[in-house]
Amino acid sequence: MNVRTAIFKTLLLTIGILSFGHTGKAAEPKDSIYTFLPKMPQFPGGEATLSRYISKHAKLPDEEDCQGYFPISFIICKDGKLTAVGIQDKASETWTAAEAAMVKVIREMPDWIPGEIKGKKVACRFYLPLHICARLE
Repeated sequence: MNVRTAIFKTLLLTIGILSFGHTGKAAEPKDSIYTFLPKMPQFPGGEATLSRYISKHAKLPDEEDCQGYFPISFIICKDGKLTAVGIQDKASETWTAAEAAMVKVIREMPDWIPGEIKGKKVACRFYLPLHICARLE
């Protein structure tokens, strides 16, 4: 019986913040969601631990289109909890089974270390572009 194994190539190179940041010049509403911070949010243990977490928990469906690019977007709240997890610019009802599986992995992650501005924890939108290559063994 073939076992589907996910291999995550260049994950550490593709983890990134893909949008322009807040300039900090204007007064912000109390619950702003930032896209760039002086101290960005972090997965506990860093990027290598994040890569291992995704590799361990990803259970991709048995289908041919599991390989590819998954532009995951989510908000890391002030308390480190994740919310609004999804595929960037794509409605959930149009996700493939593989996309839904990757979103599930992200939703079930442990809390992150939140981002900060001047020592104050703030919410931040985070973009996690995953390049996945699955192979049959």
